[in-house]
Amino acid sequence: MQSVAGNRAFSSRVLAVPRSRAFVGLAVGVLLGTLLVSVAGEQPAGAFGPSYCSGYRWDVKTGQDPQASQVNLGSVTPTTVGYLTKLPAHSNLPDDYRLPPTELTQYEITGKIVDYGIEQHDQDYHVVIQDSSSSNVMIVEFPNPACVPSSSPFATMAANARSTLIAHVAIGATVAIKGPGFFDSNTLTSGVAPNKIELHPVLDINFNPGNDFSMSATPSSRTVVAGSAATSTIGTTVTSGVAQSVALSATGLPAGAVASFTPTPINSGASSSMSITTAPGTAPGPYSVTVTGTGASATHTTTFTLTVTASGIPPAITSTNQATFTKGVAGSFIVTASGSPTPTLSESDALPAGVTFTPSTGVLSGTPSVMGTFPITFTANNGVGSPATQSFSLTVVGFQITTTSLPSGSVYSRSNKVLYSVKLAASGGNRPYTWSLASGSILPPGLMLSSTGLISGRAKVAGTYSFTVQVVDRKTRTRPPTQNTASATLSITIS
Repeated sequence: MQSVAGNRAFSSRVLAVPRSRAFVGLAVGVLLGTLLVSVAGEQPAGAFGPSYCSGYRWDVKTGQDPQASQVNLGSVTPTTVGYLTKLPAHSNLPDDYRLPPTELTQYEITGKIVDYGIEQHDQDYHVVIQDSSSSNVMIVEFPNPACVPSSSPFATMAANARSTLIAHVAIGATVAIKGPGFFDSNTLTSGVAPNKIELHPVLDINFNPGNDFSMSATPSSRTVVAGSAATSTIGTTVTSGVAQSVALSATGLPAGAVASFTPTPINSGASSSMSITTAPGTAPGPYSVTVTGTGASATHTTTFTLTVTASGIPPAITSTNQATFTKGVAGSFIVTASGSPTPTLSESDALPAGVTFTPSTGVLSGTPSVMGTFPITFTANNGVGSPATQSFSLTVVGFQITTTSLPSGSVYSRSNKVLYSVKLAASGGNRPYTWSLASGSILPPGLMLSSTGLISGRAKVAGTYSFTVQVVDRKTRTRPPTQNTASATLSITIS
């Protein structure tokens, strides 16, 4: 069989399944080259297992990274292949940490298997999943248990999911799959999502699930003045099988309140706008409203909390009007507002690529891929008085030295045995950083600068010394590779 880029390819010969139409489908798919992977120059060492347990972002793939424990395995976010494949792509992927929120979230998708195979280098199974109701496809991966240490929070679930796959895999089978989001860099001839997102590792796979859906309310709570209305988007997601008609209703409303849905019924996978109109005489207090979705094969509920107040306070945005993010580094800022009822937030103007705003939480977050200053307008509205607006400025800086000044030191002597030691700092780019002195720059006699950015030693001569330091980050694995450089002029006074 033909292979590519380092003699790595998928092989049907190592797939332990019975000889059947599924096996024949795999062999045809592999021989056609539909799952060949290009991995040239992608061989950083793995932290566990045999020598072949290595690859790009290996620790993140196998749950050996420091953030693996932050993935909430007790919570599942139902979604679709179409939604995941439309998330923003990431050009600079970190080796040893996860990109929030996608890589800290366990998703569940439902679709059919259209291709699969085993990767010869590390024995991972790659499976191509197609959306239940569209042509969108993406890759999900089942890692080799020999490459996943028992200390990984994913170890047991991933091994069980792989065993289930081997026992039941078949082209055309409908499956429900759970696993954390993962942005890969492999280039496949087919099946790869446009943004190269995967579920990796797969933590659960269920073959031929029935038709089912889930429900959500966004936002899940609102506060209104008696006599006004509250709105929320009731969302549904197909979690298994195919879409079905879902009729919506609400119970637990306060006396005199009326709920309406536009539209209703809906097909699972779609959403409806719920409006709850209160009466002027509605008693103040919190009300737990149960929204029920009744489908052909399943019925589910979601809860919406409605708080009614007797009087209102106009909205005001209380957070600062500026924030700074670093290109290539995940950043976050929370927009806060006051008022009664609780204001809803919205944003206008263009955000930098890689940054999003979540109105329900007020969180501005993401990993920007461009530098510059971006004007943004935030609006808070609660139906009392006029909406509040704020002109906000988001500045995205590049790779830079963040140390702006250095502490003074003293001459080392028998009576003053104090060593000088200060660590320089930088942000952005790709770690690790490498530090050096610029050509012609000299530190105070007795001090030296290490490649890790530590200025240390025994100062010998008093005086004020000015010098320029420079730092470079790790080269990217792109072709051609890129590398960032930054410099700063600092001074040390020795007395």
